[in-house]
Amino acid sequence: MKKLLGILVLSLLLSGNVYADCFDDLDFESKWYDVKYPYQEFTFKNKSKNTIEIVKTGIYAKDSKDIVIEWNDIPTIVFGYRQVTFSYGYLGNLNPDILGKRYYACKYNYDYD
Repeated sequence: MKKLLGILVLSLLLSGNVYADCFDDLDFESKWYDVKYPYQEFTFKNKSKNTIEIVKTGIYAKDSKDIVIEWNDIPTIVFGYRQVTFSYGYLGNLNPDILGKRYYACKYNYDYD
């Protein structure tokens, strides 16, 4: 019984490393431009041959997980071994002093293969 339990636990631990998700295949950079009309720029670099869809981007408040602003209306496709840069124009009266980490959500998209 102990052997069976040991094999089960070991197989569960090892199986977690088998499946990679889209975060492993992307390099992500973001820049905040605080000019007359402030805007946010995101760059995604695909390090794999997989097609990846960026489904959501956003900004957390500094030192917290509170969402200051989130964009989920423009899905962006990053084809294999390519990069995509896009920006969100005029962000109105957002206070840049409270802006923290940027985040994104992605998924593999097999419709374009």
